[in-house]
Amino acid sequence: MSIYACGCQVIPASKSNNNLIYANWQQPCITANNLQHWRLKASIAINSAKFHASAVLIWQQSDKQNYQITILTPFASNDVTIYSHNNYCSLHTNHGTKYGNNLAQLLRNELGWQLPLTALTYWLRGVPATNMPTLAYVRGKHKTIITQTIEPLTQQSMPMSTWQIIITDYITVNNIQLPHKINLLCGDLKIKIVIFNWSDV
Repeated sequence: MSIYACGCQVIPASKSNNNLIYANWQQPCITANNLQHWRLKASIAINSAKFHASAVLIWQQSDKQNYQITILTPFASNDVTIYSHNNYCSLHTNHGTKYGNNLAQLLRNELGWQLPLTALTYWLRGVPATNMPTLAYVRGKHKTIITQTIEPLTQQSMPMSTWQIIITDYITVNNIQLPHKINLLCGDLKIKIVIFNWSDV
């Protein structure tokens, strides 16, 4: 299973848009952003011009830096388990285990994936990722749109990529409003996530 985001729209760092857009989001953002421990189970579908895949995603977050991700593919053909603990990570597949201190780089080197897992710890909760440029964050009654740029993995890699996160449905768990349906867009890459279970909130 490979996820390619090489078709993402890119913008030079020197031309980043500093005109941020915010609307009606402060209290939901604060509530969801305060979550330290949570678990979710979701379906994920990845589509681009050259790649199509679907899987079940299980994400267990114990705090800001420590989490476990399991990706279950059809017929267990290429299941993946990822552990991140204090910025040290391991990636387990049917072919063995790899270790490193940069999960994004490890995913790219070992599997050819370019997926912003660090940012996903925030996007899955419906809030912008911290320490990443935010071009827009607009929250309406039934839809939230976040636009952020992701730094390159290394100085030699591609410029910052622009991601748009569109949340079209929410569910309420223990009086906290959390995403149910999320679409991630980056160039021709489209990732659809439907969360059907939140727990440990």
